[in-house]
Amino acid sequence: MTKIAIVGDRETVFPFQAVGFDIVIADASDIKDKFRDILTSDKAVIFITEDLAIHVEKELEVSMKKPFPIVTLIPSISQEQGSREDILRLIEKIVGPNIMKEE
Repeated sequence: MTKIAIVGDRETVFPFQAVGFDIVIADASDIKDKFRDILTSDKAVIFITEDLAIHVEKELEVSMKKPFPIVTLIPSISQEQGSREDILRLIEKIVGPNIMKEE
C-alpha cells in the first residue's frame, strides 16, 4: 500500500496513478468528505489541488499543525489564473504572513 495520495480533478490526478500514488478524484461538492477520509488514512504525504484546497480551509489548518500527514498544495491542470490571490490568502492564513514578500 502506498503512503502517498493525491486529491483533485481527474485530469490532474490520474497520471500520478502510473507512478504508484493513490488517487482521490473529487470536486467541490464532495471534497470535504473525501479529504476527511484521506486525512484519517495511513498516508504520510497528501497532495491536494489548490482549487479544491479552498473548500477545506479549516481541515487544512488543523492538518498543517500536525507532523503527519504532510499536506502540500499543487496546481490543477484546469485551474483558472484568477485564483492565485485566493491561494496566497489561504497559505497566509495557514502559515502566517509572507515576510519575504517584495512590495
